[in-house]
Amino acid sequence: IDKYVSFHINPHIYSGDSNLCTGMLAYELGRMIDSNLDDYAIHLPALAGIGDKSKGKEMDRYLESSPYKREELEKIKLALDHEAFYLKRFSLGSFIDDIIMIGDKDRGNLIISYVFDEIENKRTSQWMLIKKYIEIKNLADNFDLIIIDLDKFIFRGEFPSPGRTLGFIHNKYIWDNGINEDDRAIITLGFAEDYLVIRATNKAKEIGFDLNEIIKQLKDVYLEEVQGGGHAGAGTIRFVPVLKDEIKRVSLEYIEKISKKN
Repeated sequence: IDKYVSFHINPHIYSGDSNLCTGMLAYELGRMIDSNLDDYAIHLPALAGIGDKSKGKEMDRYLESSPYKREELEKIKLALDHEAFYLKRFSLGSFIDDIIMIGDKDRGNLIISYVFDEIENKRTSQWMLIKKYIEIKNLADNFDLIIIDLDKFIFRGEFPSPGRTLGFIHNKYIWDNGINEDDRAIITLGFAEDYLVIRATNKAKEIGFDLNEIIKQLKDVYLEEVQGGGHAGAGTIRFVPVLKDEIKRVSLEYIEKISKKN
């Protein structure tokens, strides 16, 4: 991209990785512009890291600097996701400022508490239905595959989105079974008529899983009919509906090969 833009920030160029997320980089740029930023927004890079599931020494240092604990930041992140989903491109700066705790903190706490309770109720109801229909396969020692027909359990255009719903299913399996995602490979696939949502644990990525490799294989054959991307362990593959069976076949064959590396 260097030849197309005047300036860009990419931690990968300097031995970094995706754990240094955009929110962290933006905050550090902001500190160069506003020397008082730490006085009222020092928790924002940790909040960004929570949203992007960042790990590592930089994330640990941001969490240490934050006046809000991880659990509090998780609630803020969830409320922000919810409101941003419905606001979309509408600009309500002060409202968002309150939620991320750089505006009216009393109002922010009220909004966060209300939205968090609403989402928890939605998730509880959703899970009671979903858990009856998920398919769980043990492909190898410490390697599980979870499959669900995702579009049968969501309303399009409503929160939580397909990605967040699948992320919850993936995490719920981990939480309920006391799994350390660094020790067990778990890949969760959520199929719909024209997309596939994927989540994978750190262990799955460690032994070679990368959803972008699946996309590359597919685009070598179907250049315009397959789109998508994301991190190695979280993202979405979009495709024309007629290719659904082919997408499923290629994805499962790829995962089967990865499971044999475990």
